[in-house]
This record gives sequence, structure tokens and C-alpha cells, in this order.
Amino acid sequence: MSSVNKITAYTQADKEDCVFTWIINDYTLVCQEANDQQIISPTFNVGRDDQKQFALMISEADDVETDNEEGSVGTKLELVCIKATESLPLSLKLSIIKDDKTVYISVASEILDENEFLTIFETTNRDMHKLISSNGTVIFRCELSVSVGPLKNIINYESVKTNCEVFKLKFVRFFLSDHLSDVKLRTTCGKEIPAHKVVLAVASPVFKAMFDHDMLEKKSKSVDMTDVSYETAVEMLRYIYTGSVENQELFQAMDLLAVADKYQLEELKSVCEQMIGSNLSTENAVDILRVADKHNAKYLRKKAADFIKFQIIRPSNSDDISRIILGMAQVLPK
Repeated sequence: MSSVNKITAYTQADKEDCVFTWIINDYTLVCQEANDQQIISPTFNVGRDDQKQFALMISEADDVETDNEEGSVGTKLELVCIKATESLPLSLKLSIIKDDKTVYISVASEILDENEFLTIFETTNRDMHKLISSNGTVIFRCELSVSVGPLKNIINYESVKTNCEVFKLKFVRFFLSDHLSDVKLRTTCGKEIPAHKVVLAVASPVFKAMFDHDMLEKKSKSVDMTDVSYETAVEMLRYIYTGSVENQELFQAMDLLAVADKYQLEELKSVCEQMIGSNLSTENAVDILRVADKHNAKYLRKKAADFIKFQIIRPSNSDDISRIILGMAQVLPK
């Protein structure tokens, strides 16, 4: 049976985000009080510390071009980098809101150093007054993203069979149904779940062996799954009968991976690896790597190992690195 590797790659930047909304009440009075001086917003931080500080500033703009005239005096809005320990690549989306409706949107990107400015909006004074709400306010919303680390590449590998159609069982009406049921699955809490031998046998070579040979399960018409919780067994059957998984919480997915490995449900195992891999963090990466190794989950093992390696080599919070190293020390042989 031939196969083709299907590879999807993602390149992304580590970033920190901030949404800053500046509401200027009685805008006309504020401008008169400023007397042609700048109007500066309160400063705001991007990230959890104060190392990336910004503000918005309104000031007079000269030679604003319009469709009907040239050189009109106008108003401009600038993003000011108040504090930065290094050059900051950033992108932003500016929205102007009038009477609860967004009436203007623009996007921009730039690299700013400390005390540098970026003009993000400019218009004539006449058009500026059209942006004042009925209650006299002007509202600017700035959605700002700042790059804080190196580019990160993520590669997702899938093996796609090319000479056969993957068989999907779609027996929704028989899922958890006693109708035509000829076997019970007994779980760790003692609860029994009705199932159908032929469905289980087609999905799993382990179940097929139980029902084909002269084993206890064939005679008693029940299968003891005393190491499997009721919830996990239900999710296993849900996938066998419907091709879907409903409970995608991390710990449930890890339990489901163990069941899929034990009963050789390869498609379900692959689904579990994808779900678990999408929840990797510095808190659980080592545990996930251990689980992947235990159940020979090659895709998940590689993804967890790559995640740990990336976290160790990238500039990051020292607590994250300490947590990973401590976790690895606990699982390594003495």
C-alpha cells in the first residue's frame, strides 16, 4: 500500500496584543482647551510588564490633501512609542466609532524605537467634525500587536493512503443503543455499555480476535474494560460508530489515546495525537512527551519534543524553562 506525506507548514511570530480604546468626551471643548497643542492619551502597555509603552496623540496637520482642495489644515492621530528597550516590529488596526457604529478602519505596520511616532490617521478639520458622536464624543480603538520573539515554524505531517478509501463507520442510530446489541462493555465503575460485535470487530483487530477465537469475551458476551472509565469508553464508541469525538479536553484525550493504542484503533489514535498536540504548553509538555512515548505515538512524540526544544532555545520566561527542566528531571531514570 503506497502513501504520500502531506505536509502543512506554519510560520508565525510570537507576539503580544493590546486593545486600547480612547474615549474623548466633549471633543470640541477638549480641542479648544488644548489651544492647538497636542492632546495625548494615557499611556498603555503591551504585554505583562511596562517595557513596551505607547500612547495616542492628536495634533494639528498641515497640508492635508482632499479631493476638492490642497493644503488644508487638519487633524492627525499618531501612535507614540513611549518606552521600548529595543526596536519593536508592530502591526495595528485603528477603528473610529461613532454612535456605536464603526465608521472608519485602517491598518498599518511599522518598526518603532523609543520616542518615535507613526501617523495612523489624518483628515481635514471639517471631516474630523463628522466623526464626532451625537453626544460629543470621539472614540478611537487601537488594536496593537508587537512581535516579541523569533519566527516560529511549525510543521504538521500526515500520511495519506493513495490506493484505498479510508472506511468510516457511520452507525449513529446504533450508538449506545440496545437494539440488536450482542455484547456489553463493562467499565471501571461497573457500568455496562451496549455494543455490537460486528461493528467493534471491523474497527479493531483486538476486538476481532476476542470474538473470533474461543476467548472468555466470546462466551460471556461481555468485555471487561476495568482499566477504562465510562466516559472514555463512551468516547471510544462514539468514534467507532460516528467518526467523531465530542469531549476534547486534554486529560480525556490522553485517556482516549491509551484506549486507542490498546485496541489498535489507529485512526482514533491519530485524532487523539492531534488534539493533545494542539494543547501543548510549558506546564504539560513533559507529561505529554512521556504519554506519547508510552503509547508509541510518533507524531505526538515529535511534536512534544520539538516544542520542548524550541522553548529551551528561545528567549523566554526563566520560570517556563525551569518548569520544563524540572519535569524532565522527574521522569529521567536515576
